[in-house]
Amino acid sequence: MKSKNCLQGIIKEILPMHDRIDLGTVSSAALTVEADGAITQSNAATISGDSSFTNTDGDNAAISLNNASNSFGGSIALATDPGSAVTLTDTTAIELPALTVATLTVTSGGTVTDSGTLAIAGATAISAGGQDITLDDTASTFGDLSLVGANVAVTENGELNLAAATITGTATFNSTNNAITDSGTLTIAGASTFNSGTANLDLNEAASSFGDLTITSAEAYVSDSGALTASNVQADKVQLKAGSGISATSTGVTEFAAESDSGDISITNTGGYAISDFASTSGITGVRFTDSDATGTITLIANSPLTINAPVDAGKGALQLTAAGSESTDDVTLMRLYLVVQLQLMQAIQLQLIQVELLQLRFP
Repeated sequence: MKSKNCLQGIIKEILPMHDRIDLGTVSSAALTVEADGAITQSNAATISGDSSFTNTDGDNAAISLNNASNSFGGSIALATDPGSAVTLTDTTAIELPALTVATLTVTSGGTVTDSGTLAIAGATAISAGGQDITLDDTASTFGDLSLVGANVAVTENGELNLAAATITGTATFNSTNNAITDSGTLTIAGASTFNSGTANLDLNEAASSFGDLTITSAEAYVSDSGALTASNVQADKVQLKAGSGISATSTGVTEFAAESDSGDISITNTGGYAISDFASTSGITGVRFTDSDATGTITLIANSPLTINAPVDAGKGALQLTAAGSESTDDVTLMRLYLVVQLQLMQAIQLQLIQVELLQLRFP
């Protein structure tokens, strides 16, 4: 048995156990729907005030309000079982209430925000093309995140995995000292901030692209299909990979590796660092151009000792090594077996070893 009401005013449906509700066209000042089973719709809902949807019978039935013409003008309350799938479409702004569900799919014609803790066990897809998404409740947790929006800010109290993102403005992700990873392509046009605190950051999707990066993590690996710019990096070990150049400015990094097909590679660190080999963890070895015909410049600058412990290969380009400190220990140290720069006049390769006040070359 199924019952359906489509009325001007408040709608309340109380149906026999396991019955679902399928809403037809609804136009109302307020809407309250209660069901023992799934709540779905076959036509649009236009609600000028508050809406409430409840199906907490324990059978994990879905709430699916996915009509593209829906308009919920007031607040939306959602009460369902933790194993339920929730789909919500609204042509206006959406403020998500506290919610514990299996999956969440939100499509909005306006901004998307939260007013309570979201605990989403599985896939979480938020699409608000041209609009901002701000999910900043510090206790929220999500499954794999897919995001479409203008300026996006997400805080998660757990490991944060980005399955896909198309962001036309800025992006800020904070995982509260948990790992941040990707499992799909991320396209972020504006400034891109990733804060995994004391945990690692691993964004290794080759097709991704970012705006100017700000990174806070223990270890970081970032891949960009184009030119990678990271003007603020605070991490211990850093690996950067790009298609057309790398420019990174960092503080406190101890080990670096980087590779780019072309362009220039420039790494400037406040403090000493070593060029390292991360091959044992399927990472990058040293610093190099992957295109053998590349003619860019590799510039490695440390405001303290600079140590080359892995291959540095400038191909047909130029190499500059700088230890810009004033202490006697602020040296450029070249490990003989690792320096890969061929000084051949036919290739017009330049090797410059520069130190502001004192330069010592050590060949162990």
